[in-house]
Amino acid sequence: MIGALTVALMLLLLLGPTLKTYVDQRGEIAALQEHVAKQRADVAAMEKEKALWSDPAYVEQQARQRLKFVKVGEKAYSLIDADAVPTSKAADPVLDAATASTHPWYGQLWESVKTSDNPQRSAG
Repeated sequence: MIGALTVALMLLLLLGPTLKTYVDQRGEIAALQEHVAKQRADVAAMEKEKALWSDPAYVEQQARQRLKFVKVGEKAYSLIDADAVPTSKAADPVLDAATASTHPWYGQLWESVKTSDNPQRSAG
């Protein structure tokens, strides 16, 4: 009885690390297979996009849309938002703190670091 138990324990000790390595490798293989499947999907999407770019009508559409190209004789219009309020130049608290200071340059540098760390403090 003790001999059989000893043999079983020895087999467990000898096969345990091998079994762990096998399980780890199976997990790694599964992860790599997922990665390969994702890369294949990416390649398929890129090939589809490449096929689109080989179509002259698609290239023309993209040139018109992205680059605002027009054909000879056509007129291009750009609409500007009429409701937009022109933005005034906002005061920069970091620049104001650095230039308004009477400290030497290294003091101004330190003031700008403190201001940029907490801009609400200098604005209020």
